Amino acid sequence: MAPVFPTTLAITGTVFSRVTGTAMGIVITCAWAGPAVSSPLIGAIAGGDPLRLRKALLLIPAFAAVMVFLNLRILLALR
Repeated sequence: MAPVFPTTLAITGTVFSRVTGTAMGIVITCAWAGPAVSSPLIGAIAGGDPLRLRKALLLIPAFAAVMVFLNLRILLALR
């Protein structure tokens, strides 16, 4: 997330010209909530087994795909 975060904030600031502070707050909160939720979830799925860790780490690309889908869905809804 770190390399993408400044770009995300810039896009948010550009798109939301009237309620920039609120939009930035939501983006920053979501950025902190991601690692706070994903790390324990991955640990709970993996347990102590290295093979299960491999499967648990697939949550990251799975949720990335979900985010892409949601972004496209929102983009189409706004058109």
